Amino acid sequence: MDYIIDSKAEDKSKTAVDYKIEKLGKDLMQKKMLFRTLFEQASLGITIGHNGNYLEETIAGSPTINKKFQEIVGRSYEELLELGWEQITHPDDVHLDRKNFIKLWSGEIDDFQIEKRYIKPDGSSVWVDMKICRLIIDNLEGFNYICFVEDITKRKNNEFRLMYINEHDPLTGLYNRRYFSTYIEEMDVFENTVAILANIKNFSLLNLTYGYGYAEELISSIGKGLSELQDSNIKVFHISIDRFIVLLENIPDKGYVDNISWEIVRRMDESMPLNTIHGYLGILELDEIGKDVDRILKYSSIAAKTASDTQNGRFCLFSKEMEKKILRRERIQENLSSYLEGNITEGMYVEYQPIIDARTFEVHGFEALARFNSPQLGIVPPIEFIEIAESNKLIVPLGRDIMRQSFSFLKSIEEKGFHDLVISINISIIQLLRDDFVPDLIQISRETGISLDKVNLELTESIFSSNFTEINAKLSRLKQLGVETAIDDFGTGYSSLSRERELDISCLKIDKAFINKLVPSNEEDSITSDIISLAHKLGHVVVAEGVETKNQMDYLIMSNCDYLQGYYFSKPLSRDASIEFIERVRDIGGRVVFS
Repeated sequence: MDYIIDSKAEDKSKTAVDYKIEKLGKDLMQKKMLFRTLFEQASLGITIGHNGNYLEETIAGSPTINKKFQEIVGRSYEELLELGWEQITHPDDVHLDRKNFIKLWSGEIDDFQIEKRYIKPDGSSVWVDMKICRLIIDNLEGFNYICFVEDITKRKNNEFRLMYINEHDPLTGLYNRRYFSTYIEEMDVFENTVAILANIKNFSLLNLTYGYGYAEELISSIGKGLSELQDSNIKVFHISIDRFIVLLENIPDKGYVDNISWEIVRRMDESMPLNTIHGYLGILELDEIGKDVDRILKYSSIAAKTASDTQNGRFCLFSKEMEKKILRRERIQENLSSYLEGNITEGMYVEYQPIIDARTFEVHGFEALARFNSPQLGIVPPIEFIEIAESNKLIVPLGRDIMRQSFSFLKSIEEKGFHDLVISINISIIQLLRDDFVPDLIQISRETGISLDKVNLELTESIFSSNFTEINAKLSRLKQLGVETAIDDFGTGYSSLSRERELDISCLKIDKAFINKLVPSNEEDSITSDIISLAHKLGHVVVAEGVETKNQMDYLIMSNCDYLQGYYFSKPLSRDASIEFIERVRDIGGRVVFS
């Protein structure tokens, strides 16, 4: 009986063990089925690898390359096993992928994540975000890993599109200034590297004359021509509407630069049929400049402007001498700014040259001539500092300062009993066209107590070649206030007297170049005489400047010139010397005496 009971207990025990084994088997099968389901239905591409290759099958018979991965790369399970991951990776990405993979295999890192490209069977690329981790597989020795891949092609295409927009000019499709800066900053070697800046002179005239559409077509054509020069050592950048940079790397010799420069000129000329529009090149060697983009653009622009100004050729190589000029120019600009900010108490001052009545030899007035004394450079010629002031927008505050000094000088003369003298002041078109110019003029006249009918404003002849209507409107407004206006340096820049009658001016100053030619039996005599006669017929008075000899004075008086100015009578004088001059003239009867 006991035996029977013991046998039943043994059978019952075996049944429990079998039940547990069966349950574990079912659980394992469920987990395996769950893993397979998750593996195959995952939204990410997944592969399992062993010792650097795709694993054909795990010991447990689980899949190793899911359908999503096959879909992403466009290849079947069998193809992937045969080719391996390196064969389907884009050649440009293999190095980075392999480098990280070796670190993972050696145990230096536990995982890595990169963006890379796979090559599909049709040759197209698919971008993926790939992460690889070490993987422990039971009963499978060696290096095992699992790879997760997400298709990011759409995102990368959007990034590339935005990058293209950010780095390229929309009109020409060439790299833009932003990318030029980035490219230069990322360069390591500047030896045998040259930047050629191509500048289109008088480009703004195209917009005014032919419209923006034509101008843009021309720029697009130039860009297309220059883009054809590009190769592994030549890159072209469109840095502003009328300027291009051609960057040459690994230059073999100087002759190569000359050849490329002439080719640039030829291609630009092909696109610019108008004689008034030309391209000039500034060439800059970068070995001593390096990554300083601002200096590259500044120095090459100066070289291009030098080529344009000298007209000895179409391109110019930047030199140390030009750099000295740049440093001088920068120093002058700094000094002008310091003067205006009050950091330099002395610097800008005015000298005064007498203007003589040609009929009575009495002093009619003075021309105010701006002078600048730099603390470091000494006396700076007006032609130099005025151009710098204009280009750096300093001419407006400097102009106010000069007017205030000149009006104050005239007031001091009036206080000494000279009430009929006038003051002539040169002004820039930049000043004249500002809305606040006339109000400023009125304000300064009130502050100094000078009547505006004692003021004569001189404008250079060349400014009337543009903005004619606007300028003439300003001249009419000045005339209403009693201000006299004059064309200075007549005969050097404008189209003679063809439109002079349309200008609302009161005076014409004949340039010194004409006066210098007034010698006996010279044919130019009749031209100067005719200018004086025509000016009178138009109701203008005439001032001859630059009178240096008695013969010149006699001829001008004989030609009925109204006023005379020049070294024959007096050089430009300081404020105190000018007062002494007018007092000395008064003491001897009010007429200038010549020795």
